[in-house]
Amino acid sequence: MVKKDLNTLGYPNAPKIVTTPPGPKSEEIYKKIMARIPLIVYGSNPASPVSRLIWESAKGDTVRDADGNIFIDWTAGYHMANVHSPTPVIEAVSKGASRMVNTANWSFDLRYKAADKLLEICPSEFDTVVIGGGSGTESTLAAVQAATNFTKRNTIVQLATHYHGQHGTWQGPNIKSIILPSCNCYNCAFKMEYPDCGIFCAEFVGEAIKPPAGLSARKSSIAAVILEPWARAHGTPKGFLTKLRKVCTENDVLLIADEITSGMGRSGKWWMCDWENVVPDILCTAKGLTMGFPGNAIVTRKEIAAALPPGSGIHSYAANAMVCSAIIATIDYMNELDLVNNSDKVGKIITKRLLELQSEHEMIGSVQAKGMNIGVTVVKDKASRELDREATMKIFLKWFQKGVLNYGYSWTSPPLCLTKEHAETSLDLLEESIKEVEKE
Repeated sequence: MVKKDLNTLGYPNAPKIVTTPPGPKSEEIYKKIMARIPLIVYGSNPASPVSRLIWESAKGDTVRDADGNIFIDWTAGYHMANVHSPTPVIEAVSKGASRMVNTANWSFDLRYKAADKLLEICPSEFDTVVIGGGSGTESTLAAVQAATNFTKRNTIVQLATHYHGQHGTWQGPNIKSIILPSCNCYNCAFKMEYPDCGIFCAEFVGEAIKPPAGLSARKSSIAAVILEPWARAHGTPKGFLTKLRKVCTENDVLLIADEITSGMGRSGKWWMCDWENVVPDILCTAKGLTMGFPGNAIVTRKEIAAALPPGSGIHSYAANAMVCSAIIATIDYMNELDLVNNSDKVGKIITKRLLELQSEHEMIGSVQAKGMNIGVTVVKDKASRELDREATMKIFLKWFQKGVLNYGYSWTSPPLCLTKEHAETSLDLLEESIKEVEKE
């Protein structure tokens, strides 16, 4: 099979700015939307020009707005679109829907086919997949429920700043949550420096999950530690996952890897955990799993999945034909386009250039990047490491107005099909934006 040229997937001549975004058509549509829907529903900020952009369509690694502007996309629609408008996935979902839209709790062949396809890209220790029909939040909820039922314990350990869905933390009559410091090496909670710290943050988790003196591990209240293997804009230091796996195993505590944003090839391997050959007990996935169609899954071992209560996976949209079709087609299409390798290859180009910008500009304090997960910390000066939120917003607004779609802050996550050419153009425009803010 001849590898498809990724340059043919997006709109040509990107970026192309015909009117300063958001343009008049975007503003008009935005006002109509906000007149009918509360701002809080979609997290829209009317003060932000980035929030007021109205998408008209998207292809490959590009987005076109209502005014005809064409952007190079560095958001992937909240980390979901490995490729915007992926024709084979759309066709597969349509074919699945033409068979049947839903079977509720009755089953059909695509469920085992989707599970088998997902297991192909997972560690061999896994043998069971539970597919859902909604968001990644449901995936982490299922993982926590499986962990607490399997261990017969009721406490989940989280890391500060790691995001696991709309519920935030697990607090209720049956489940408790403990939040520990994150592995943020640039602003370390323990005031240590990597690597001389010996990855103390992982050791700290190990101490926190030890059972009280005199009790066996089986009498501990800790069911699992859950984390994002790549901690978004802060990154994750090399060796942290290995050490965390070790302390969880030693204390008979499950490890849940929330790979909803870091997985499905975004890091340059199928899963961020693969970089250290770490196998979690439960892996959560969504977003890129279906290229943005509603769908999620947990991947685990049979004995853990069996701890889920009977009927816990039943809801109106669970594992429907469209979700299962999307999972199968997504993995096949990603293999066809070699997107995991592209994420690694282009990600290395991005990281190298950003590190050069860091060395050349006083306001670029930290660069944390792995594949298509990229964080840049803008500071008032490198000595204090104090975040400069005003400069951050100015830089990313200028970058947006030059034709690179971003969130308006320092974490970006381009589609996995981002081309070398578009990456280099984007970084040229980012450097222009930084220099302009420096002069101001």
